[in-house]
Amino acid sequence: MSSIAVDAAFPGGNMIVDGVTGDTVRLRQDLRDTNVWWFYWHFRVRGAAERTLKFMFDEPPDRSVFGGMGPCFSVDGIDWEWSRPWTRDCPIPNE
Repeated sequence: MSSIAVDAAFPGGNMIVDGVTGDTVRLRQDLRDTNVWWFYWHFRVRGAAERTLKFMFDEPPDRSVFGGMGPCFSVDGIDWEWSRPWTRDCPIPNE
């Protein structure tokens, strides 16, 4: 099984990877130029074809890392979809 790569090394990228263990990715917000809480995430995942990944977002218990409509995703960086219905454990479908 190939290793996955998760990063935000592109314009607009925003997150810090705390670790990848198997198919679980632990990440947190990169609040690099602000001290205000926000829920914006923009990162990419490579090498994950035919795999189901679990993303663990580090967040304070009184805050949510997702907006009111939940997470959205793109498989091409152009077209975006909301992951519906969503819960904290909702997988993003393989395309």
